Parts: sequence; structure tokens; C-alpha cells
Amino acid sequence: MSAARRAQRFAQSWVGLYTRGLDERIAGDRQDEIASDLADHFAYSRDAGIPQESYASEVRVRTMLGIPADLLWRRHHLERRYGDAYEHYSLSVRLLGLSATGAVLAAVLGVVASVQLARSAAAGTQWRIADETVSLGVGTLAVLCGILLIARARTRAVGMLWLAGATPVTLSAAYETLLYSSTTFPQLLMLVPYEAVLLQVVCAGAGLFYLGAALHARPDPLHQGGTT
Repeated sequence: MSAARRAQRFAQSWVGLYTRGLDERIAGDRQDEIASDLADHFAYSRDAGIPQESYASEVRVRTMLGIPADLLWRRHHLERRYGDAYEHYSLSVRLLGLSATGAVLAAVLGVVASVQLARSAAAGTQWRIADETVSLGVGTLAVLCGILLIARARTRAVGMLWLAGATPVTLSAAYETLLYSSTTFPQLLMLVPYEAVLLQVVCAGAGLFYLGAALHARPDPLHQGGTT
């Protein structure tokens, strides 16, 4: 496959992705429009003696730079088609993104604290090794399970409830572990006023956030009735 053809397939794949779920006529018109534009661009490049590699690079750059405009175009047509249901869908996407980001950060923090705990144990530090190993291990694994649950629409509400409990436990255990097993973490905490209170606020906020996300999670209105 030539470089030009690969670039065209790249652009057309993106068009197929951002037109998914739209009215078939609108999606088809958009795909035909981009296909025609790619063909005209290729014909111009060929007649001008521009190498295929340069044409391919231009197509990829145009595709990447056009992503924001393409997403706005998609949003416009989704709002026209689904009305209020799109607002629910948009909020669901934002909540899912925030939920996944928070869970990943909690899991990463749990892994970092677990590594630090293992180093302390190897160095002969016996500060609550057993207790913190259990708390961190269970909490981190629970957060990872929650991430898998929220990845599927059918189990998203359960996953949010799961994370409402797992995330605060992991954050608290990681904080305690790093506080007493790390030499750098306590020094950083000196720059944060009322860090213990702040931890409680963060843990409570995370729990409430995931509870709210669980209440909001329900079948996607944009994909009910067989729409894909």
C-alpha cells in the first residue's frame, strides 16, 4: 500500500469514527465530502509533481489539525438529533472521564506507596508493615477492579459505587504509608497547611463524587432503541 493510500485511509477512518452514531444520510454526506476532498488533493499533488510522501504528510497534518472542528461539527449534529438526551450523554461522558482519571491517579498513588513500603520492608523498617500492606493491596486492587467495571455501561453504576469505597481507602492508606516510610513526602507535606484535614476532605469528596456518578449512571439515551 502506498504512502498516499495509507494517509487517505487514516483520514477516512477518523471520519468514520466521528460520524458514528449520526443520521446515516448526514454521516454518508460527510464521508463522501471528505473522500472527494482527498481525491482532489491527490490529483492536485500528482499534477504538481509533489511526492506521495509529502502528500501523505499533508493529509495527516490536515486531519490532525481538523480534529477540534470535526468534534464541534459532530456535537452540533448530535444536539440537533437528540436534543435533551444529548445533554445527558455529554454529562455522562464528562463524569466518566473524571471518574476514570481520579481512579487511575488513586491506583498510581497506591502502586507508588506499595513500592515505597516494599523498600522500607527490605531496609528493615517494621512500621506497621503488615497492616499497610493489606490496606494498600486491597485498596489498589479494588480501584483497578472499579476501573474495569466503569469501562462497561452495564456495570458502570456498580463500578462507581465500588470506587466510592475503594478510592478513599486507597488514598488514606497511601498517605499513611508515604508519611512514615518516605523521607521526601513529609518534607513536601510541610508546604501544605492542614494536610490531615485536607486528606479527609479529599477522601470524603471522592466518595461523594463517585456516589453521585453512580446515581447518574444509567443506560445511554443516545444508544437506546438500537442506535449505534
